[in-house]
Amino acid sequence: MKLFSKQLILKIRHFYFVFFLYNIALSNAQTALDSIKIMSYNVGNFGIASTTSCPLLNISTKSAYLRTIISYENPDIIGLVKMNADSNFCTNTVLTNVLNPVCNGCWGNGSFSNVSTYTKADMLYFKTNKFGFKNSTVIYSADPNISDIKLHKLYFKSPNLATTHDTIFLKIVVAHLKSGSGNASDRATEIGGAMSWLNANTTTNENIIFMGDFNTTSSNETCFQKLINSTNTNTKFYDPANQLGDWSANPNTFAHWLTQSTRTSDPGDCLATGGLNDRFDHILLTSSLLNGTNSLRYISGTYQVVGQDGNHVGASLIDPPTNANVPSTVTNALYNMSEHLPVVLKLVVNNPSVFSTNSIADLESQISITPNPSTAQFKVLIPESIKIDTIKVFTLMGAELVSESVTTNPEINLSQFSKGIYFIQLIDEHQIYVFKKVVLQ
Repeated sequence: MKLFSKQLILKIRHFYFVFFLYNIALSNAQTALDSIKIMSYNVGNFGIASTTSCPLLNISTKSAYLRTIISYENPDIIGLVKMNADSNFCTNTVLTNVLNPVCNGCWGNGSFSNVSTYTKADMLYFKTNKFGFKNSTVIYSADPNISDIKLHKLYFKSPNLATTHDTIFLKIVVAHLKSGSGNASDRATEIGGAMSWLNANTTTNENIIFMGDFNTTSSNETCFQKLINSTNTNTKFYDPANQLGDWSANPNTFAHWLTQSTRTSDPGDCLATGGLNDRFDHILLTSSLLNGTNSLRYISGTYQVVGQDGNHVGASLIDPPTNANVPSTVTNALYNMSEHLPVVLKLVVNNPSVFSTNSIADLESQISITPNPSTAQFKVLIPESIKIDTIKVFTLMGAELVSESVTTNPEINLSQFSKGIYFIQLIDEHQIYVFKKVVLQ
């Protein structure tokens, strides 16, 4: 049977990533071509019980909105701020109500703390197929008016980690600074405390992310300057979007980067209104992440504000014109979930030593499926040198039909399914995808 051309295979993979990634977004496998998406999101009093005055704070309702957003964006690491400062809610309820319904068992979280005794808490979540958890450390907790500022240390689960014992560490600081235009000095103190810890405990140029809701109206504010103009090159942070300035005073100049507020009137959760006019939420990176000097590199142009189309300055996210940046269901979820918009960016592993030497192209050239087309059964021909663990079959709509452990040259029986085009996904021992298109006559 003649194999499909490499060009067609590339088109198939592109179609899969563009279309299917939304439908089976949180699959447990990873690829050497895969990126790592980071998300920072102020979730607006999530977990606080609803009241007569604030009925939209209903936890089940908010959980559904957050699921919609996470399913659409498919992040690998999420920093959530402004949640109910309850350990069980942050470590169990969020996983049970939000993350596991999207992908059961795929998520882990950092350690909970509430040294500051504030009523809100921040938390880090990560996909366990890509990252392992090392530890969480409180680096500032002296202000009872904000959540503990914590540093979470993760390690990348490279496919050959068990053999090489070589990995990549990623440190992520999640923070929610004190709000209010009159509290700039407090924010400066909070960041000053966190930076003092980082300066004392960072001796090399490491992969560090500093993200969250900073509540700053301008990059000239002292707390922001402490981050981007640190005299210690190891703890100097950079704005990947390169959008520094007076955001609040010049919102039209920064229309695509505004994150707060999504509303001009309260939909029922008693959060801030006023329309999109401030850039409060950020993801900042050390130079090693910008330059890729420590095996992880920022992918240029991937820093985005989710749902921000640049056409709603001073307006509600759901005001005309219709937001074409995301599907209407996501726009609705963003509007109702929080007065803030999430911020995302992507990293890529640029160290080939952490991956297997088997490439996707190598596997494609050696694996064939016959007969194709077929009326019922397909046989997958796999050389002995390639160890495939699992075979899955998906419809054009992304629904998983079959998932089987692999035997030698396995047969896939699709006779119970309708005629049409299907995609076969093969995962080798290093969790590298291969895609093959089959036609059922």
